[in-house]
Amino acid sequence: MRPHDDAEPPLARAFLAFMLGRELGARLLHPVREALGAAAGHHLRLYRPEDLHLTLVFLGPVRRERLAELARALPACLPQVPPLELGLGPSGAFPNQREPRVLWLALEERRPGALADLARVREALAELCRGQRLAVDPRPFVPHLTVARLRGGARPPAEFFEVDANQAWRPERVALVETVSGAGQSAFRVLEDWPLP
Repeated sequence: MRPHDDAEPPLARAFLAFMLGRELGARLLHPVREALGAAAGHHLRLYRPEDLHLTLVFLGPVRRERLAELARALPACLPQVPPLELGLGPSGAFPNQREPRVLWLALEERRPGALADLARVREALAELCRGQRLAVDPRPFVPHLTVARLRGGARPPAEFFEVDANQAWRPERVALVETVSGAGQSAFRVLEDWPLP
């Protein structure tokens, strides 16, 4: 993990994730943009391809020295699992399709047991964080990929978008990610990442 910069705030809004990467992210967003049409610019803020990710453990604001401790301990906690052969598929929304605030794509397994293995990786990370007395979101883990958020004050599109991206994905590296703000939007910066064993 890179050294702390005195210009940086002492707290980082952090999470652990699998990042998609720019190339797969761009392929994934293409059918999403087509399905959303004009709503993508007026009502919704689409994620950038390089920002697409699957959140494994959301931590919220954490002191940077605590993140350094987490980074040192993390590689040893990762379980050995077969390759995570996943698919990125049908769309959905939180809290629901009638009043969407967040648009997402579902994760499916392309190898039997892949979602159970994903849950094992997630639980190992959550247990590590709890052991280091970091706050872990207590809600059940629902694997999904957020692709867009409703702009502040905007009304939802008249029709809910439907898309099946039908993209294969094999996540291979766990990333410690910081949310950074600027130019009126949030983006994400990978602080460090580790290969799955």
